[in-house]
Amino acid sequence: MGEICGVCSQNESKYKCPSCQLRYCSIACFKQHKETHANDPPKEKPAPAQPTAAEITTVPTTTRNALPGSTKKIDFTNFESDPELLRLLSRYPNLRIQLQSVYGLTLEPPPQEQPSSNYRGRGRGRGRGGFHQQSHWSQAKGDKEATESFKNMRRVEGDDQGLAEFVHLLKMRFATDAGHAGP
Repeated sequence: MGEICGVCSQNESKYKCPSCQLRYCSIACFKQHKETHANDPPKEKPAPAQPTAAEITTVPTTTRNALPGSTKKIDFTNFESDPELLRLLSRYPNLRIQLQSVYGLTLEPPPQEQPSSNYRGRGRGRGRGGFHQQSHWSQAKGDKEATESFKNMRRVEGDDQGLAEFVHLLKMRFATDAGHAGP
């Protein structure tokens, strides 16, 4: 047998007060009990922390593999405050956008809305221009796409200098031996 109602003390309780966990049996008992909480100060919910401008614009500090398939980890903690990196970002304003774009490719995309049931849409009949099934996203696919995007950006005239200096900075800060120069 369950617990007895904490309000009327007659019936078996089926519910629990969300504020104080007192057991009660009915809406009538809850309404009667609720009046005892009328004088309670409201619970203050912690305000969500507002991100600072630095948090919004910096690259997240994580530990990632040095190269796809390698087991050596690189600690990028505090790299976003590196004076040389900050100098590069101010000298090449487009560099921050490029790096954020590449980083965004390493993150799992939000779920796409799928077409409903049998709706095929225009141009999707008789095998021409049909629906292309996208494969599922994986971290390896995201990293590969980001690497390809980074390589393509380095080939573009005008954008390559900032990226080249960024790669050089990474090599200076994170290269561990002469045979392996890092990312």
